Amino acid sequence: MRLQQETALITGAGRGLGRAVALLFAREGANLCLMSRTEAELNQTCSEARGLGAKCIVSPGDVSKREAVSACIAKARDAFGGVDILVNDAAVIGPARFLEDAEGWRATLETNLFGASLCCAEVLPLMQEQGRGSIVNVSSGLARMAFPRFNAYCVSKAGLEQLTRCLAEEMRGSGIRINCIDPGVMDTSMQAAIRGIDPEALGRDLWSRFQEMKTSRSLRDPDDVAKLVLYLASPESADITGQTLSMHDLPRGYA
Repeated sequence: MRLQQETALITGAGRGLGRAVALLFAREGANLCLMSRTEAELNQTCSEARGLGAKCIVSPGDVSKREAVSACIAKARDAFGGVDILVNDAAVIGPARFLEDAEGWRATLETNLFGASLCCAEVLPLMQEQGRGSIVNVSSGLARMAFPRFNAYCVSKAGLEQLTRCLAEEMRGSGIRINCIDPGVMDTSMQAAIRGIDPEALGRDLWSRFQEMKTSRSLRDPDDVAKLVLYLASPESADITGQTLSMHDLPRGYA
């Protein structure tokens, strides 16, 4: 087991990639503290993780709220003594518009970027006390690509990658590593939500592209992408920090 007795805090753990990471980490021997806004989904993931033999607790809450993040970290510390791994997966797609939806922009950045920064700020002191730790931020190819309509999402993920690089430099030599993954386009509820947007609001060409990804079965399985998160969380990637890895970087032993 690659994560025997390691403690992992995973946000966005109720569905999609976060759920897949939680269950893979459970199989690899990790203790789990799971966070998301939807309590019923969170409890279901936790139940499945326990069925795999993992010790698991939940902390329902919004990562953009400092009190919710602090409560989650406190639960992990009380239950397991600390946090060895943080996976920042919680995210929203945001408004499929340009600049006119100011509140949608704010909400997107608060979850995707500010939420991740809050989690890092709360967990890093624990990792510094331990002298080790790994943070894995879930980015997107849209961080480095101009993509119509999803301006807020693209900007939030670009900011997350820069946050990763800056924190990695600040923590260099401390035993704490901070990295990103670019998971590609996954078959998740977020993708389903995009396909459900009105074609006129999204733009018919873009809407058709998302429909074709689903019908052509070109979407990635979150269970496969979870292996990349596992690699960056494990000691086998001990020399990697400040990087954004894609599935092409996954070592053969994880495929």
